[in-house]
Amino acid sequence: MNIRGPTRPEIERAIAVRETVHDVIQQLLQLLHPLDFEILVDQVCSRSRQRVIGRTQKTPDLQPVIPSKAELAALVLDAGLLNWLINKVSSAPTFALVTPSYAPDFERCRLLAESVLEYTPANVPHYIIVERRDRRLFSQLASSRTHIAVVEDAIPPWLLRAPTARRWWLSLRTRPVRNWMMQQIVKLSANAVATEDVLIFADSDTFLVKRYDPAAAVRGDCVPLFREHGEQLRTDFGLRWRQVASTLLGLPRVEDSLTSHVGMLITWRRRNLERLHSHIEQVHGRSWVEAVCVQPSLSEYCLYGTFCEEVLGSRSGHYFDSTINTLNYWPDEPLDDVGLGKLRARLRPEHVGVMISAKSRTPMKAIHGVFKDRAEVGTVA
Repeated sequence: MNIRGPTRPEIERAIAVRETVHDVIQQLLQLLHPLDFEILVDQVCSRSRQRVIGRTQKTPDLQPVIPSKAELAALVLDAGLLNWLINKVSSAPTFALVTPSYAPDFERCRLLAESVLEYTPANVPHYIIVERRDRRLFSQLASSRTHIAVVEDAIPPWLLRAPTARRWWLSLRTRPVRNWMMQQIVKLSANAVATEDVLIFADSDTFLVKRYDPAAAVRGDCVPLFREHGEQLRTDFGLRWRQVASTLLGLPRVEDSLTSHVGMLITWRRRNLERLHSHIEQVHGRSWVEAVCVQPSLSEYCLYGTFCEEVLGSRSGHYFDSTINTLNYWPDEPLDDVGLGKLRARLRPEHVGVMISAKSRTPMKAIHGVFKDRAEVGTVA
């Protein structure tokens, strides 16, 4: 019983609001990137003039004690850092992995999906995009973080899977579209599937081998855009891709190209993808999908990269990064246990994943056998 009499309604509401704010702050703290969390702790300690929280500092070399989430929530309020916390969480981009796949790659995609769940933060979803006929098979991989999307729901209805032509799609507006071109169109349609700010493309024949937090690569307001440059990149197919990109973007034709945006775990901004669609439609006066379908070839990564580099420039929200963060095996020849062991031995600190081309037909049993102890691989620092 309150000996001072009944508590005023205004006081009761204030106490309830304070408790609600305290709970919400703890939820916001869960959304902070680890580096931002450390910054917040430093600011709290600095403003409260306490280098050690929760203990008495008796020796000069005593290490600071990190407060619990509940303690930190109270200190955030006391130190006047709630606005900083809100702005930091609200301005942080959201991330998602995107993987187009199909039935023959199911087991490879299963390995990728399992590794994504194991090595990426819990707030990073994984979208696997498959044709409607493959949805039932891939539904085995569905979880709270792994979402199975359907190709036909992401592309225009005038593109139809040919029932008898395995390598072609029928088009009611253009000539038939090859499977290869459809794969590029599906990636370019990823904004119809994922709602996150930043999309990271991981092919089915890739899998992670150590912790991968895409937020760790953010620099200021920018995320990485893979870009290589050099004489070794002068190829006929690279030049063709660059010329097609120039055509689609309304840029002057180039006769040489030493730049590549093609790789694994490629990062795009969803907003830029929408801008790319609009830009192509303005240049060609037709839907971007139609404009793409009539091209002789295409690299979706070259198209997006050229758009960001040549059209958006500093407005792209990207910075160039030439880091190859996966260990890649491209040949068509299958690897045996010995070959896989040699491949694994080539892992470097920057490698967060491994790509073993599906065209190599390397048995999944062998890949599991050599890379099954992924936790050990993940300790590479």
